[in-house]
Amino acid sequence: MVEIKVVETKKQRKEFVNFLFKLYKGNKYWAPPFKASEMDILIPGKVAAHKFCKSKFFLAYKDGKLVGRVGGIINSRTNAQWNENSVRFTRFDFIDDYEVSGALLKAVEEWGASEGADKCHGPLGYSDLDQEGMLIEGFDEMGTFVTLYNYEYYVDHMKHHGYGKDIDWVEYRFEIPEKVDKKIHTISQMLQKKAGYKLLEFTKTKDLLKYAKDLFSIWNKAYIVLFGAALLDENQVDEIVKEFLGIVNPEFIKLVADKNDNIVAFGICFPSLTKAAQKAKGNILPFGLLHFLHALKKNDTMDMYLVGVLPELQGQGINAILIDSLMSTAIKYNLKYAESNPELENNEKVQSQWKDFEKRQHRRRRCWIKEI
Repeated sequence: MVEIKVVETKKQRKEFVNFLFKLYKGNKYWAPPFKASEMDILIPGKVAAHKFCKSKFFLAYKDGKLVGRVGGIINSRTNAQWNENSVRFTRFDFIDDYEVSGALLKAVEEWGASEGADKCHGPLGYSDLDQEGMLIEGFDEMGTFVTLYNYEYYVDHMKHHGYGKDIDWVEYRFEIPEKVDKKIHTISQMLQKKAGYKLLEFTKTKDLLKYAKDLFSIWNKAYIVLFGAALLDENQVDEIVKEFLGIVNPEFIKLVADKNDNIVAFGICFPSLTKAAQKAKGNILPFGLLHFLHALKKNDTMDMYLVGVLPELQGQGINAILIDSLMSTAIKYNLKYAESNPELENNEKVQSQWKDFEKRQHRRRRCWIKEI
């Protein structure tokens, strides 16, 4: 028999976070998250999203042993944005036992229904920048630091418990060319000379800070129409900047301004942090940060995290300025590959950006859904 307990104490919060590390110990494809950040989301009122989200977290025990975990989130902003009454499941991990996975999902479903939800979907997080999407293809491919990894048996469990497809994300692995694509470079130069767009590049992280609000203002406008998105507020932006500020190479962040110096587009990439995360084992201090800093300097892969262009300027080629510069930087650092990170399968605009690159679609992940 499976016993479900609500996470309420400091000990239970540690068990919730550490279960993931026990379940995936030794897995060479999994990128561990920061333990401190995962602990924060379990403490009521600790993170900015708690101001507009209700959440509850559960642990599953069988024969006295911890065998699974899950969280439930009711995000008032996304429900309002998409005119729905949904509960999200998040941080869903379990041993290969239908009774365990079923009890955990039931706990979220019943809690969600008690709060007025009529459907349950996920895995989704507090925002579109949180980890989301269950891996359904590419289990033998190394994931990126910002994505989820899960065992293949998870897929069978979702089907067994009556969940179906809500939407899928696809991911691509690119070969970085030896030289920047001539056509992309020509478009970039033409837009800068004739239309007055300006490429902003950085060598110091502190120089990026004054543009953080502009960058995420564009994100809010460009991404709000995409599945599951809701506006990020200033407090959420501050959290994101604080968490990642120490592990970015500013040369991989590009901004585009118009002739009036208004920021209209951005591109954010990282040299791959997956192996660094594995070595850090979820800890930034005391030595984890050294692994991340090393990864920024010595690597063969670039993770393409976010690219955004103001909606009214999309389709005008501005993304060519970003791609031209990002690929130049990747070549400078002798990087050989690039990872797209998840892209909605129906987002033709973003996928069209890669049509001239040698690539393969190597991972697919899914948001599952069920009426409750």
